[in-house]
Amino acid sequence: MTGSDAGPLVDAPPAQALAAWRAALHEAGALRRTTIERRDLRTAHGQVLARDVYALQPSPPFRCAAMDGFAVKAAATAGATPDAPVLLAEGTYAAIDTGQHLPDAWDAVLPVELTAPDPQGVAADSAGRIAVAASEGILFFASSAKNAAPPVAVLSLGAKISPIGLYIR
Repeated sequence: MTGSDAGPLVDAPPAQALAAWRAALHEAGALRRTTIERRDLRTAHGQVLARDVYALQPSPPFRCAAMDGFAVKAAATAGATPDAPVLLAEGTYAAIDTGQHLPDAWDAVLPVELTAPDPQGVAADSAGRIAVAASEGILFFASSAKNAAPPVAVLSLGAKISPIGLYIR
């Protein structure tokens, strides 16, 4: 019996299930060798990678915010708790968006969801842990000892090319 004329396998022993699966793959032509072809990324939607893809340089090539929030000096948030939030006065923080360059003047990003507007600046909200550590909320690239310098594998063999779920690790 082959995959197409066989009924559903119910409580089949593993060896029988594997044989049926391989037969079905063979009948569908899924075990044939395929060719590897070069494609322009604009025409590669739905294709599967034949090998890893490497970034030859960091992108972006600078420190940036990993989330929307406020660029701060981590020490300014020290001691903050849900019951005793720290008020960050004007000039001690800067609003920042995900991916935006983080100037050297700031050493952490306080997530926007851990803050609340205040007439005198920004206050930590009662959302739980408030204080941030130095380097928290920052993406570092090749210029930093935190990450390996390129080339870095950013997409793995077997990945399907699609705009959804496609990201650089």
